[in-house]
Amino acid sequence: MIVRQAEERDREALVRLMMDFGNWTREELLVPQGTLWMMETEDERKVVEKDLDKYMAADKFFLVAEDDGELVGFINGETDPDDSWTYKREGKVHNFYVKPAARGRGVGKELLWPAAVRWFEEQGCDHFTLNVHKDNPVMKFYEKEGMTGMYIQMVKRMGEKQ
Repeated sequence: MIVRQAEERDREALVRLMMDFGNWTREELLVPQGTLWMMETEDERKVVEKDLDKYMAADKFFLVAEDDGELVGFINGETDPDDSWTYKREGKVHNFYVKPAARGRGVGKELLWPAAVRWFEEQGCDHFTLNVHKDNPVMKFYEKEGMTGMYIQMVKRMGEKQ
């Protein structure tokens, strides 16, 4: 397995992988929690392609894990030069996904450490953050890798009764 910067030639495989990520998130986390509305879209592929363009911009990073010519995971993010809480340069992971069939083989660890961490260090970040659903089983992985919870985001859908 190799970890490398995503390239234009990866576009179609990345669209499929990002859509798999969205489907997994819906089926495993949002439907059971009753929060499916958070990811409803009329044309998911258009949304994914737009996100892909945004994440592959020069000021961001988009890394992929490739195993025998197949993309099996990705991570992308950027920096925030003035984090409002710490006033230090903060790295932000936007999306991090490993195909279910590739989990447990060290793919996620290789994407995060050292690949993404190295990119954040090169950008002068002293820490990085990512958002994760409270019921996502990947929390155990993040905690094992030394990450700790910092914020809780509360959500209220407009129009719902109190």
